[in-house]
Order: sequence, then structure tokens, then C-alpha cells
Amino acid sequence: MEVIELPNKVTLDNVLTLINLTQQSFNNGNEILFDFSKVSFVDPFGANFLVLLIKNLENKGIKINVNILELNSDVFDYLNRMNFFDKLGIDYLEYPHVKHDSNNRFLEMKEIYSIEEIPDVEKHFQKVIKDEDLARFLGYQIRELLDNIFSHAESSIGALLMSQKYHSSSTEKIIFSVGDLGVGIPATLKPFFQNISMDHLLIEKSLDFGVSSKKNSGIYFGSDHRGAGLYYIKRYVQMNKWNLLVISKKGLYFIKRGKETIKKEFKYNIIDGTLFALSINNENIFDYDILHEMLLNETSEYLNKNVNSDIILDEDFDEEW
Repeated sequence: MEVIELPNKVTLDNVLTLINLTQQSFNNGNEILFDFSKVSFVDPFGANFLVLLIKNLENKGIKINVNILELNSDVFDYLNRMNFFDKLGIDYLEYPHVKHDSNNRFLEMKEIYSIEEIPDVEKHFQKVIKDEDLARFLGYQIRELLDNIFSHAESSIGALLMSQKYHSSSTEKIIFSVGDLGVGIPATLKPFFQNISMDHLLIEKSLDFGVSSKKNSGIYFGSDHRGAGLYYIKRYVQMNKWNLLVISKKGLYFIKRGKETIKKEFKYNIIDGTLFALSINNENIFDYDILHEMLLNETSEYLNKNVNSDIILDEDFDEEW
């Protein structure tokens, strides 16, 4: 049996360590033990990553064991409160106390199965974030990510999501993660970009303006705004010096602090579907109105250069922003 000793921090910042640890075990037998003994901190990305990874391995017929006997009690309580063990099917663990109200500090791990459930998720973030413009745009980002999953992911578990708000003396940070076990971004784009063979490059392509897998051409932008959503998320992250991570198949694309970009191709599929993570804070927020105008200008320039003249920006587009 292969043993994966998880690191001290199972977090977005530690993503490369997590993936490298798991890659070593993917092709070594049909039984894996995940050892939580050293874990002292888990964030929403880390929790989502582990659940999706374990479910993905189980779908391949690999038997999974989990050692939590020596798990830090605070981490145990947190993961239990956030439905982590429940999502892994470890149903003999009961939360030891009355579950406290989230008080808009977190969104415990949950699965959603349809677009109709997205407004409830948006409402949560409207309560969490005090800045009205920031709440509005984050709601837009989350809606786009979930729409991406429901439009063509074909996931066996719907969308698995989780979020947490963290406070310090001067800043407020929110980490949001959503993933699926569908076909993955590379599989949806490869028929349209046959000259691109590496998964991380196809992920990068999916973040370009005008790229979508919804139409037969693979590049489309029209009145339904297909091909704009992920690009706008990327631009907002860059302008505000936030973090955006996209993992799909063997590929990883990670924008750190808005400018440093890590692109990697691994030997084995990390997960078969797609996992997104956003880390945002209220420091250095780019002026919303200025960014709004910049994105509208970029949209207009793209349409003028790449789309037939009969496709124009409709009034609803500006209202949506």
C-alpha cells in the first residue's frame, strides 16, 4: 500500500508540494493511504483538492484509506464542521458540538447540481463582502465558474465548492474554491486547437478573450457573452494582484499576486475534471469603474477585429457589469 504523508499546510500556497506528493503515488498499486498526522492547517482549496483527488482515485478503482487518528484537534473540528469527512463518506464521525452559525464567515463544502442554485451562492458572498462593487464582481466570477462547470463539464458530482473569510489587523481575505470531476478543460478545447497538445497550454488558452467550447468553431463571442467570462476573471485578478489557480487533467496554471504566472505539465492527471481557486483581499483594489471601462474597451476592440460586424455589444452586457 502506498502512503501519502500530507504536509503541514494543505493550502493554495502549497499547491505544488501537494501535487508532487500525489504524483509519486498515482502509478504505484491499487491502494493508497492518506496520512493526516502532520497537517496543522487546511484552507478551502486544500480541502476541495483532497476530496476531488480522492473521489477521482476511487473512480479509477483505487482503494483509499485515511489516517486521521493523530490529526490536530483544531483541524479535525474545522474539517468536520466544513463537511469534509461527510463528502469523503466517513459518516461515523459526528461533529462534537452544536454547529455554530457561519455568521457569513464561511461557506461549508457543498455540492450543487444546477444553474438554478447559483443565486443562493451569490447571495452568500453579498453578505460576506462589505464592498458593494467587490461583492458584485465576485458574484459574477463565481457565476461564471459555476456556469462553466454546468455548461460542459459533465461532472458526476456536480460542482463541489467551499469558501472561507480570514481577518487580520488590516486586511480581509477570502478564498473560494470550486471543482468538478467532469471531462476537463483540455478535453473540451482540444478539438478546436489541435496544434496545442499540452494541458496547461489549453488551460491558458481557455483564459483568452473570445475562447469558448460552446460553439463548433471553438472561438466565439456574441450576445450570450460566451468566451468572455474566464478572461474577465483573469484580468480582474491581474489588476488587483490576487491569486487564481486552474487545475485540469495534467495541467496547472497559477497567477500569483496578479503577475507571477506558474505553468506546469505533470506526468499524470491531477484530477480528471477542473478545479478553480480564487484568493482575493481588500488591499490594492483597482478602481472598479476604471477597470469596468477598460474591459468594455477591450471587448469592443476584440469584436471589431475578430467578429462579424453584425455582432455587437448589447445593452444587457453593460448592465451586467
